[in-house]
Amino acid sequence: MRHVRHTNKDQIAAWTAHGASYFYSIFDPQFTILLLGLGSFTFRYGEGLSYFSKNLAACINCHIMKPPFDSWQKASHHTLAT
Repeated sequence: MRHVRHTNKDQIAAWTAHGASYFYSIFDPQFTILLLGLGSFTFRYGEGLSYFSKNLAACINCHIMKPPFDSWQKASHHTLAT
C-alpha cells in the first residue's frame, strides 16, 4: 500500500471549507435571534438605558460606585460638582 502525502493545497482547501461553514453558521437565523435575545436581556437586566440619562444616580447601578456616591452626596460641595 502506497502512502499518499497530502499537500498544503489539500490542507488549505479543507481548512477553508471548515472555516467557511463556521463563518456562515454565525449568520444562522436561530443563532442571531439567540444573540439578540441574550443581548436584550443583559441590557435590560443591567439597566443599560439609565447610562444614557443625565441623572447622576445612574452611577450607583454598579455596586462598586455605591460608597463613593453616598460620600459625594454627603459632601458640602455636591451641588457644585455636577
